[in-house]
Amino acid sequence: MENTKGQRLNKFVKSIGITQDELALLLKRKTRAAISNWVRDNQDIPDLAIVEILKLYPKINADWFINNRGPMLANTMDVAYEPQPPYDTKLTKSEKENYEQRIVTLENTVASLTQLLVEAQRGGCAQGELEGGVEKPGKTG
Repeated sequence: MENTKGQRLNKFVKSIGITQDELALLLKRKTRAAISNWVRDNQDIPDLAIVEILKLYPKINADWFINNRGPMLANTMDVAYEPQPPYDTKLTKSEKENYEQRIVTLENTVASLTQLLVEAQRGGCAQGELEGGVEKPGKTG
């Protein structure tokens, strides 16, 4: 079982038959060393890179890639899969609300990162303005 995002990325890359070098080229500005660090779990995969990977490969199941839930590929016919909330009925109401708030926060982060990616791809941000998935202070797009 792939317990980390890096392990899951490595499994996916191998399953589609590309090398880490090829993935680095497809993700642009990413180096093979960065990809290697991700799949070896020497470095966390930045949120912006996760968004780029999910956009580049829409068939990858985001819930599998991010949370290790469900099949690797979305819309697979072998198993009916429906993402489940990250809690069960044994949690208190406040714990459930906390998880739900965290989900909203993560969804907003993904939406913001997606917007940054779209702007960067359109040339709205100069090369190097994005660092770690957020704009540097004082920079404008």
